[in-house]
Amino acid sequence: MSTSRGSESAGLRWSLSNRQPATLPAAALRREFMEYGEQGICERGNRNHKPSLVCCKPFCGPFENGDPVTGRFVLKIGDHLENAETKRYYTERNFSEVAPRYDFITRVLSFGRDAAWKRTLISLLPSHESPVCVDLACGTGDIAFLLAGKYPRGRIAGVDITEPMLDIARHRNTHPNVSFANQDMGSLDIVSESVDIVTGGYALRNAPDLGTAIDEISRVL
Repeated sequence: MSTSRGSESAGLRWSLSNRQPATLPAAALRREFMEYGEQGICERGNRNHKPSLVCCKPFCGPFENGDPVTGRFVLKIGDHLENAETKRYYTERNFSEVAPRYDFITRVLSFGRDAAWKRTLISLLPSHESPVCVDLACGTGDIAFLLAGKYPRGRIAGVDITEPMLDIARHRNTHPNVSFANQDMGSLDIVSESVDIVTGGYALRNAPDLGTAIDEISRVL
């Protein structure tokens, strides 16, 4: 029996082979962010913390190396940059933990500009009647949904390695031409030369291996 993830990948292969956010006052944003930060991101009482993620909220779920995530754990990015495998592990675990608050945190850290950046990206894309689009590291789906608005007759696939982020994207999705799948941008399960447009908001920044990800983009285009 195939798993749901396997079914998603098969569906993505088939589809590709066939070729305003709400805003809060600045003071409210700062207040909520600081409250969340003290509870979940920054270790309480440690005002001179080094770059790390200290999580106190429980999360349970499997990762590629088989380790469950339960309770409090500490991630230091400096310990996970040695090779593509460890960076991938860091990225998946990090974004799985912050997924429920990812959109809010991104809005705060960009001073509310992230939505405008994404709209600008979409506005610069060429006109196309019904393109096949792939959004890499799609997260909670913002760019994929904007692509669906620009290309209502196109087919849009969002891919990400973080299942909790994809769960949020699927829950938000109201577009019949948008689908999401758990895939690594460095090893896409997509037919070569079957894609018209590839996007990625913060994708290359988080690529486990930048050269491999660029090679994959070139292969599928």
